[in-house]
Amino acid sequence: MAHHGQNLGTYSKCAAYMKFHKQGRDFPVWEIEGVKFGVLICADGGYIEPARILALNGARIIFAPHFNYISDKGLISHFMKVCADHSARAVENSVYFVRANNVVLDPAKCGITRNAGIGYGDSYVVDPDGEIIARTRRQMEDFMVCDLDLSFKQDTAWGLTKSAWSFREFAPFVQAAMKTT
Repeated sequence: MAHHGQNLGTYSKCAAYMKFHKQGRDFPVWEIEGVKFGVLICADGGYIEPARILALNGARIIFAPHFNYISDKGLISHFMKVCADHSARAVENSVYFVRANNVVLDPAKCGITRNAGIGYGDSYVVDPDGEIIARTRRQMEDFMVCDLDLSFKQDTAWGLTKSAWSFREFAPFVQAAMKTT
């Protein structure tokens, strides 16, 4: 993570599944001008716990850089699943979720030679209510600017975000269920 040429720190993908990924288990939160934020790379945003950890550490915005290059046959279902995951993470943790995805106009120029696919470039901002409040056009290089209202009151249940309350109340039941499977 860099800001004005200064390295603030690093984040390593926690849901690493390829040989060249370095699996991480640290979830740093940075603060710039009073705004606390964290990063989840690509598939990391599909899991409940990484976003919960960032929110519990004070993040109000979660940035999620992606590089999706997938078969056109799975494009719509992938888009819908990822968008639903990001909306859920925003609502569960009362945070903004900002996805930045690539556009691949010419696979050869990007060094992609292994298979046919699409880098469809759906970037968007989801607010704490799960609504997309800004987005780019798919399959077109685009630029997005969005003002965020960080004065919103966080949705809490007994003083915790929904995700934190759920973990506190149900983690023992999840552990018990995992022992029986």
